[in-house]
Parts: sequence; C-alpha cells; structure tokens
Amino acid sequence: MTGHLFDVINILGGLALFLYGLEESTSAFASNFGGQSRELMVRFTRRKPMAFVFGVILAAIAQGSTVATSFAIGFVDVGMLTFAGSVVVMMGVSVGGTFVTILLSLNTVAFSPLLLAASLLMTRFGGVTMKRTGYILRGLSLVLLGMFVLQLGVGPLLADPRFGELAARVAKKPVLTGLAALATTGVLQSSSAVMALAVALATAGALPLPAVFPIVMGAHVGSTMMVLLAGLSGKQNARKLGVCTFVYKLSGVLLLIPFLPWIDAFLERTGVSVSGMVVFAQIGLAVFNTIIFYPFTDLLASVSAQIAERTG
Repeated sequence: MTGHLFDVINILGGLALFLYGLEESTSAFASNFGGQSRELMVRFTRRKPMAFVFGVILAAIAQGSTVATSFAIGFVDVGMLTFAGSVVVMMGVSVGGTFVTILLSLNTVAFSPLLLAASLLMTRFGGVTMKRTGYILRGLSLVLLGMFVLQLGVGPLLADPRFGELAARVAKKPVLTGLAALATTGVLQSSSAVMALAVALATAGALPLPAVFPIVMGAHVGSTMMVLLAGLSGKQNARKLGVCTFVYKLSGVLLLIPFLPWIDAFLERTGVSVSGMVVFAQIGLAVFNTIIFYPFTDLLASVSAQIAERTG
C-alpha cells in the first residue's frame, strides 16, 4: 500500500480538482446569468424542441447533468420556467451532460495549462464579456487539469497484478459495479466525476467491457440523488421535477437492462476502444431515454406529479 500511496493521493487530488473545476464553472455560469438571459430563456423554452435544445446547452455549459438539472429546479422554483417546460429541459440536460465525457475522451487534458493561462489573461485584462467567458473557461481548465492528475494516479496502479485481478472480479459482478457507481455519484454529487474516473481507467486498459454499462447506468441514476433532494426541499413544481428526473432516468435504465448482453456483444464486434465505449454507452443511454419518453412528456409529468403529491 505504501508504494501506491502517492498514486492514491493523485487519484483523490485529481477528483477533488475535477469537482472544484465543476463548481467554479457552475458559479461563473450562475453569476453571469443576467436578466436579459433569463428573459431570453423564458421565450426560448415555450416550444418543446427549443426547450430540449436549451437543456442540452445548459448541461454542456454547466458541465454536468446534476448541476444543470439543479439549475432547472431553481428556475421552476422562482417561476421562470413552467413544470411542463422543465420536463423537456431535463431531457435535454440528460443528453447535454455527456459533453464532459466526450471532452475527456478526446485527450484534451494536455491543453489544460494553456486554457488556464488564457482564462487568466481574459479575467485580468478583458472587457466585461471577456471576463465572464474567462471565468467559465477557468472552470473548464481546472476540470481538465483534474483529469490529468487523475490519470497520473491511475497509470502506476496498473503495474500491480492485484489491480488486474480486482478488475476481473468487478467484471463478473455488474450489479455491484452499478450500485457502487450509483453510490459514488450520490456522494460526489457529480456523475461527471464518476465518468471521468471510468474514462481514466478505460484509457489505461483497466476497465473490462462488461463493467462499462453498469457504471454508466449507475452514474445515470445516481445523478438524480442530489436533484431529488433539492426538489423535495423546494416548492411544489420543483419537487415534482426532482421526482420526475428520478422516474425518468430509472425507467430508462430498467428498460435497457434486458438488452445488455446483446449490446455488449455488438460493441465488442465494433472494435471500438473501451474508453470510446464509455462515451458511446453514456450517449446511447441518454438518447435512448429521450426517444422513449419524449412523446410521453405529459404522461411522465402527470405520473411524477402524483408521486410528488403522495410523498410530499
């Protein structure tokens, strides 16, 4: 254990830096969401397709579905967004939340120092708009830097045969793997952090293919924990959206579970790298969820509202 102490420190430090970057970008996004932007959002989300697109953009900027859905709950809570519109926004948020994983899988972490330097120049010497962009960019650079430190810790662990044996055991217990991902996402309050760890392990060759979808599914459902708690502590519409998010994501996972053996077999035949499969699995799950439930938005909203009222 002593030999891997600094590797563990790098992993924990990388995750902490990753989460701090998410908080920084979220804080910058929230503080720059001015009155004109809010009025534009209200007009933009009146139609379902546009509300969905807004959710995708919101999650991409906020760098995570958990944070973005929490924003949507806040909008509902203060009357800026109707409950019907917020359900569609939440669906878009689920798809847009995959942006971080896509970004991390492209090996862009090497550019984090350059982005950090650019953000510093923008916040110090730029105009108002430039400074706002610089603060968001600073959060993104910290996210990538955290991923870089995380990979520094994961790499040396792979040289230990015991780590390979552990990975093999994990692949044989997909249910436990999924539950562990769910719990970790709930504790860290970020599915992006769990996906970042999955990408790091996959890039290093330590993530077996059968473990990919359980991790993605666990993180998918786990991302609703903080949203659900935020909704339950808010007003009626916010509480309904929190319940709706949980029902939406859990239902999508349950519907897809019976097809996992065929999906794993198909992905294996494609020859895609495991890190690429992590990205495809997360995007595929989010898109599958949307395709299944988008035509039944009103029904989903009605069921969620009944559950919220009974548990309120």
